Amino acid sequence: MNTVRENVRHAAGWLDDKLIPLIGPANLGPYELDERDDPHPGVADTLCPVCYHAMSRHFVDIDALTHHIYLACPGTGVEMETARHG
Repeated sequence: MNTVRENVRHAAGWLDDKLIPLIGPANLGPYELDERDDPHPGVADTLCPVCYHAMSRHFVDIDALTHHIYLACPGTGVEMETARHG
């Protein structure tokens, strides 16, 4: 007896066999990058709430004595204390 999982896999395979010859495979790139795009494609990243650039472009520093977190935004030059850590 077939399980639901096996039935779904069979249906997905059947659908792929029918659709891929008609519409072709998925487009995987390359894509033109916008200045707001992540500099590391394929890596999930969040946007900065201050400047809306990718957080991977930012410098984050934690002061060991006060446990304050400092954030430096690359596009705007804004440097700010964001929170206390710990």
